[in-house]
Amino acid sequence: MPEISVITSVYNCEEYIEDTIKSVIKQTFSDWEYIIIDDCSSDRSKEIIEKYASSDSRIIYIRNSTNKGQSTNLNTAISMSKGRYIARLDHDDICIPDRFRIQYEYMENHSNTVLLGCRHIILKDGKEYWCTNLTRSDDEVRFLAAFGIQDTIHSAFFIRKSAMIENKILYRDFDYAEDYGLYSELLTVGDVHILEDTLVKYRVFDGNTTSKTTKELKYNESRKIILKYLECYKHIDFSIFEKSLKGDIHTKSEYQYLPIFVRSYAKQCGIDDADGYRNPCMSFALYNVLLWQKGCIYALFTYIRSGLAYDLKFVNYNLKMLKHCVLKERKLILTHRGKGILTTRY
Repeated sequence: MPEISVITSVYNCEEYIEDTIKSVIKQTFSDWEYIIIDDCSSDRSKEIIEKYASSDSRIIYIRNSTNKGQSTNLNTAISMSKGRYIARLDHDDICIPDRFRIQYEYMENHSNTVLLGCRHIILKDGKEYWCTNLTRSDDEVRFLAAFGIQDTIHSAFFIRKSAMIENKILYRDFDYAEDYGLYSELLTVGDVHILEDTLVKYRVFDGNTTSKTTKELKYNESRKIILKYLECYKHIDFSIFEKSLKGDIHTKSEYQYLPIFVRSYAKQCGIDDADGYRNPCMSFALYNVLLWQKGCIYALFTYIRSGLAYDLKFVNYNLKMLKHCVLKERKLILTHRGKGILTTRY
């Protein structure tokens, strides 16, 4: 019986699937099975996968007769898997050779951890970009999850399968946030830890899901998942936050309270920004909440005045917030002028 079951859902990925399969074969930890479900690809994906499956018995190839979608395919792969651990890998991403060994050894020594992530490298236009994690502790991972943020990519997921089976956790029927849905559910039954090791290469290009998915569609799904996740924390007053999830923050006092809420919830999670240290998790949490709101000028001033924005590590997000608010405000002004409506100023 293999220790690790690697699962991949494939659809028309002839350009990259060979590199993905090779990265699994080259792992220094060899006790694995690789379940690949082909969702009716019309390109050469089938031919490429079959070539490797015929020469390595650890590779299990299944081809759907009809398109079923990624979540269904991943659940099918998990249900037929034999390993104690599930390693996720998208059809265009690459594992660093030591990935399985490092993640396996950590999970074997940390029985309370149900999901393990890692750092990653972005592959784009033939270049590599190293990414760093926001989180430094498991408390910060749990804190950020309430704001729709997972600090590791889907292809880095290394899951304790027993936690899924015992708690009836599956990939839910989400089009854009199925990874965050699983991530948040697993957080309710155990620890999620993000390794400092860089173990995955994540491919970004114009045709992949991440690039095509609009932020609004993903936010809509994430909001539903967040509200479900917050049901486990009834002892905390999330009323202002639940209102912010709907984009219903309007008054100056409500905006001013958002940074207070972020700091308060962070403290309850064991996170603080005392002694002048500005925790990047708190900055990013506030940044995300404010992006959901309709009052762009209120949002910009709240972010600037919060005391959480002035961190050199966050200079890009500071500029993104400014650009977002200015462009949104311009659009609102033009819309309101056309309707003969006056805008409210901060």
